[in-house]
Amino acid sequence: MREDIADAGFRLWKLNSDRQVGAFGRHFRWDNKSKGNRDHASSGFQAFCPGDRLGYHFNDFADFSANMVLPSFSFLHKKYLCVIWSEAFESIREFVDAHATHPDDIAVSFIVSHVAGK
Repeated sequence: MREDIADAGFRLWKLNSDRQVGAFGRHFRWDNKSKGNRDHASSGFQAFCPGDRLGYHFNDFADFSANMVLPSFSFLHKKYLCVIWSEAFESIREFVDAHATHPDDIAVSFIVSHVAGK
């Protein structure tokens, strides 16, 4: 991670400390049967519906077309750590541990967005 990217992410988080701000954005594009398959799906992902394909790419900060950020390089207020590890979200943590892809990135983004209401 480049230092200038980390600094920019931290400065942005200080202006939005009630949200999760990340430097590794991820963008997903669904190409379902009814819209036509425009691109070849990435081999690391499976679509949920027959005929659906999932396009995936990532960019460094700041790619504002990102759908989510990875928690491995994101900033969030420490109060969210208590919430994430609270009993209320135990079933989500169990799902993450049991799922083959360990979708912690989606779980953290979901919980922070839910609690922040944003």
